Amino acid sequence: MLDLIKTEVAKNHKLLATKGVFFSLFNKDGNMAFSKGMVQADKSLGQIIDIFHHNFFSKLVDIELVVVDIVTHLEELYSYDMLEKIDFTKNGVAVQQVEGEIGGVILPNTEGIADIKQLFSLLKKKNNLNGDIKVYLFQTDRISIDVKNK
Repeated sequence: MLDLIKTEVAKNHKLLATKGVFFSLFNKDGNMAFSKGMVQADKSLGQIIDIFHHNFFSKLVDIELVVVDIVTHLEELYSYDMLEKIDFTKNGVAVQQVEGEIGGVILPNTEGIADIKQLFSLLKKKNNLNGDIKVYLFQTDRISIDVKNK
């Protein structure tokens, strides 16, 4: 699986590039078996893939689909007005609590997210956010890899 992921990612992205990346792995029943990633990274895509494979992917069984979202654009938003105009089918949102390391992410085209109120409600509930937060808007290039049939 490691070589296949690297090969598919390398078709459109340099493995030596330093970019944020998210991984979602689905089992034979179509259920999500793993989901994790980062908006920004201090390691190359190739190194991140190696780390995730060694620590997570290699321990999973019956994986049939790997979805890799590579961050292609990232910007901090400073105005709530800007948030109301976001197309959530094309943009993801990351939040980070100003005090501390707590944060959360909603990837582009996440099912059930139609507006900013739904997005923040989900992020706050899921990540126990309170207080002031920084908000980042990002876009990804999504690569779907059918690992069962390759």
